[in-house]
Amino acid sequence: MRRHTADGRTGARAHRLIGPTCYYPVVIEPVQLIPADLAPGDGRGLEVDWAGLRVERIRSPQHPLFPRVYDRLWAEFGHRGEMEKREVIGKRLAWDPHRPVNHHALLYEMLAVLRGDELVGLRDHTAIVPAPPLGA
Repeated sequence: MRRHTADGRTGARAHRLIGPTCYYPVVIEPVQLIPADLAPGDGRGLEVDWAGLRVERIRSPQHPLFPRVYDRLWAEFGHRGEMEKREVIGKRLAWDPHRPVNHHALLYEMLAVLRGDELVGLRDHTAIVPAPPLGA
């Protein structure tokens, strides 16, 4: 596995250049619709007319859409015990993948799909990346 620094350098020294607690450079890119990334049962999403829709990435409880998105997720999953309380989600949104927890880079975010100001779709997800083996 090649390591990369923020300035593009690679190789064994890259781990030291990134720092002892950052295992991978983290780049948060704009949301892209990539058909090859869909699970087999999710192909229906390709039939959606995305004209007029926008995707907002929520990475902070201070984001203006956070209350609406959280409340919708809570309404769907809270009564079934499948959704964490607002305070827990706020802490997850504060995870910084540059500061690993128990040797894992953690990233949590919510996505909101909007048509104008109308919330028409949403999801939340967590990415967990274990530290590479020493010497890798």
